[in-house]
Amino acid sequence: MTAPAGCVVAARGATGPDGPVRARTVRTGAMDPACWAVLDAVGAALEELAGGAGPAVADGSRVGVIVVSEEATAQTLHRLVAETASGGFSPRQFVAASPGTVVGTSCSAYGLGGPSLLLTMPPGRGRPVAAELARQWLGGRRPRASAVALVLCRRAPEGHHLAECLWLVPAPPPPPQSTQDPDRSVHGEERP
Repeated sequence: MTAPAGCVVAARGATGPDGPVRARTVRTGAMDPACWAVLDAVGAALEELAGGAGPAVADGSRVGVIVVSEEATAQTLHRLVAETASGGFSPRQFVAASPGTVVGTSCSAYGLGGPSLLLTMPPGRGRPVAAELARQWLGGRRPRASAVALVLCRRAPEGHHLAECLWLVPAPPPPPQSTQDPDRSVHGEERP
């Protein structure tokens, strides 16, 4: 994944090829497997930002999160339907089944309070939409976010979820152009 125009990749994070590992140390309730993958990828990007010192961000109140996942919490939804039909469900599963938890879990665990959005579509089709949203959140006269965690989540052929996170920040402004006419002197007189 590359940064959209007007943005710079400040850090990258991803789940390992065998699925999430890092996120298992975060204290949370019941979660869908996609949530673990997203949490792991965002945590890896935060660790990179902190230079390996652990997931941290100075001010997460303006950090946005965009997740693109075709399945979102489908595994938990299917499990909930099966458990409800047999009469043996846990009320905690209702919270874990909400598609918004795919985004909200990372926001809650890492203190990210900017705008957030889940795009339930294939990552390949959703990536350009998410990149444009991130660019808009970071740009303009009144940016809505100081950084955006853009996460693509997909199911591996082996069945577990994989996620990749780009930590995006606004690109630095271009250097100012000189307004001095090279044919004029410093005092505004014509050069011979």
